[in-house]
Amino acid sequence: MQRDIAVCHEILLKLLKFIDHICVSEQITYTLISGTLLGAVRHKGFIPWDDDADIAMTRADYEHLKRVVPRYLEQHDEFTFESDGGRVFRFGLKNIEQTYGAAYWYTFADVFVADNLPASPLRYRLHIAYLKLLQSIMKRKPRYKNYGFLAKVAAFFLSLFGRCFPISFLQKWYEQVSRAPNKRETRFAWTKNGLYKHLTLKAERTYFSEVTRVPFEDTVLSASVHAAELLTLLYGADYMEPPPEHLRGH
Repeated sequence: MQRDIAVCHEILLKLLKFIDHICVSEQITYTLISGTLLGAVRHKGFIPWDDDADIAMTRADYEHLKRVVPRYLEQHDEFTFESDGGRVFRFGLKNIEQTYGAAYWYTFADVFVADNLPASPLRYRLHIAYLKLLQSIMKRKPRYKNYGFLAKVAAFFLSLFGRCFPISFLQKWYEQVSRAPNKRETRFAWTKNGLYKHLTLKAERTYFSEVTRVPFEDTVLSASVHAAELLTLLYGADYMEPPPEHLRGH
């Protein structure tokens, strides 16, 4: 079902403004992240072909957000804040299909949580391996076409094992493992509830706590003062160059 990208951006901007309202009111620090941060830097708004929105914050700010969100949802009942059924909580709009059409039901602003990374190289490798294993267990529908034969077999049995548990149990298990290194002060952190392929990335903790206000469409939002370093990590040193048209898409 085809979506009008302009309508997607209208919905996402409404969500980002609501998130920003909460965070500014509650003194919660957040930064735009991934394609939304790239859009802010390169386009002063959304990437023209991007159809979602992402923000990131430290675990402490995320816990603060979760405590206060219910009060704001009572005051602004058109919004929702709920799990995607996996590792990510996201903001959305109630009755979005009735308001915008069925094609827009999957239009959300995702919240990614930066947890500390172990300082010891060995502990770091074990920690990331554990998280990758848990992500595989949590997948209800693995994308088998992306795997070789042995990986398909492993993905099948891990997913089968995961179905023995309620998703709420797996979510708590994953979060417990992810946040475990927060017991110690470390130099690096990452948004470990994000994509599997990004789990091995690491950034200075300050990348998620030192922010500034930047123009974004018809408003201003928060972005890391280390946006260049974050975007280089995610997209490479040539992140300011748009990709060829055939590679554009979410």
